[in-house]
Amino acid sequence: MTDWLVDGSFELVLLVGLPALFVVFLLKGAIVGKILPTSIFLPGYVLVISASRLELVAILAVTSVAYFAGQLLVYRYARLYGVQVANMIPGTQITDREIKRSTGIFERYGGPGIFVTNCVPFLGGLLFVPAGMTRYPIRKTIAYGYPSTLLYQTVLVVAAIGVFQFASERVLI
Repeated sequence: MTDWLVDGSFELVLLVGLPALFVVFLLKGAIVGKILPTSIFLPGYVLVISASRLELVAILAVTSVAYFAGQLLVYRYARLYGVQVANMIPGTQITDREIKRSTGIFERYGGPGIFVTNCVPFLGGLLFVPAGMTRYPIRKTIAYGYPSTLLYQTVLVVAAIGVFQFASERVLI
């Protein structure tokens, strides 16, 4: 059903490069692009273009800043509108159960919860709703959120490169 959107988005990323990656990751961070598999896009893009180390640094910088900027939009709107923000995000279906679960995690762990869940697929970003609703300090939100975003994306790319190199060596043997 959404294959055309995912395929088209990846083709656009390959065609346009960093600006398209920025938009895709901004949407994903803001939960609008929830259906886009950025954990596949990012390493896939790096491998397809055979990114140099300098390109890799630029790609990770652009995608992590964009993703985190999207998360900060969620934080800001949750701060302004509370739990209703879940219904304001176009094209998403954030359930009451997901909001309750993320609120429970945030109440229990606070900032460290943001750090950990930001490194877990499908949970990243949801804790920005209760963080915004409770007016959790923005400096702490940034201190826990951005490093975990950068860490997660770096691990994805390094793992993909490692697997690709391992598989390439096996083919040559």
